[in-house]
Amino acid sequence: MPRPWVVQTPTPAEYPQLAQLWEASVRATHDFLPDSYITVLRELVENRYLGAVLLLCCRDADGQLTGFAGVAMGKVEMLFIAPEYRGQGVGKALLSYAVEQLQAEELDVNEQNPQAWFRGDRAQPRGRHGPALPAAAPAPAGGRAAICAGLTGAGRLH
Repeated sequence: MPRPWVVQTPTPAEYPQLAQLWEASVRATHDFLPDSYITVLRELVENRYLGAVLLLCCRDADGQLTGFAGVAMGKVEMLFIAPEYRGQGVGKALLSYAVEQLQAEELDVNEQNPQAWFRGDRAQPRGRHGPALPAAAPAPAGGRAAICAGLTGAGRLH
């Protein structure tokens, strides 16, 4: 039976842990990104992008972060789950909270991440769309990427 995750709001003091979780999640699911670009993005995540959205998180029994989401203007801009907690309902809890409590209607889905569980679950892709957050990082050699690791497809939540 899935654990009933409690959604909370992290503090700015937790940005380093959120950035660490972001990096672990990206390394586990975004094998198309070069390591050097992940390193550049991690600094931007911690120092710029986390502060640009309303953050939500879930924690394990020991209080360690298990996943987080960032919501802005009715859109879930980021959703990252610690690799060891994938498949345990963390992402669904965060997404459900964003929809039910924050009235989020859209979700950025990375087109290059076939592991995204919400493909076909609650998101209806509407095609390609620009960077997921207000300020995109410099593009890595060979392609353009946004904070959610690549160009994304926006989907309507229903």
